[in-house]
Amino acid sequence: MRAVVLILLSILALPADGQSSEFRVYALNHAIRDALNNNPTLGSDSIRRNLVIEIKANWYNWIYSIQKSMTYQEYYQSLEDLPRIAGLRFEAGDIDYYETSSLMERMAEIATCAAISRNEVIMYQNNLKQLLYVSDSIAPADSGLSLYEVDKSPLFPQSGFSITDTLSYEYGKFVHDLRLENKQIELDNLFIRIQYYRSYGLDRAQAIISIAKAKLRSESVDYLEYAGLISEAYKIRLDYLNVLNNYNQCAIQLEHYAY
Repeated sequence: MRAVVLILLSILALPADGQSSEFRVYALNHAIRDALNNNPTLGSDSIRRNLVIEIKANWYNWIYSIQKSMTYQEYYQSLEDLPRIAGLRFEAGDIDYYETSSLMERMAEIATCAAISRNEVIMYQNNLKQLLYVSDSIAPADSGLSLYEVDKSPLFPQSGFSITDTLSYEYGKFVHDLRLENKQIELDNLFIRIQYYRSYGLDRAQAIISIAKAKLRSESVDYLEYAGLISEAYKIRLDYLNVLNNYNQCAIQLEHYAY
């Protein structure tokens, strides 16, 4: 747990000793409350509603980028000996130049994705600081990426269609209802994928990692076979995070347009 905390602190650029008061810890509801209190430009319920939705979207993207960054760091650390092993195997003639370059490219890609995801953490953090109108650094009270539950009774509900012409109203409502139906279908499909990962995929990824490490220790597989297994497992974990974030963003959009 201590290692995870240190990784999170490094991602967020926060002091590891916890002594500084130059950052604020937020839960989502706390962030929404402060944003509504701090923003001097909120002239209508419609503007307030849009602000709340924007905070939610950025918040879940922020948590997703933190989790993705941590996962890429773990992925890289699990394969940090791969360049050295690949170089030795190439010198011994066990693998050719193409195989060696492919392995080096894999590590470069992981490092690149890790760096980009760290920058995304900062980007979404800055977005939230702007929306909250705070200058201090901020950190989430909980960095776990959970499933977003659509709020059917939001703080600032929609006021309905403002079109007075009957035909225009009927057309607008017709298009609106079909878009909502498609958004709900999209959400349902993403939920089905999430259920796959939670009932099978994530357990399989953990089993692959555990078995790969055990086989490497017992020398039942060589390092390159181990690297292939580890890559398979972390691809599952990263795909799951992506699907979960897509679900959350879709649910937030559905809430915005339906309620």
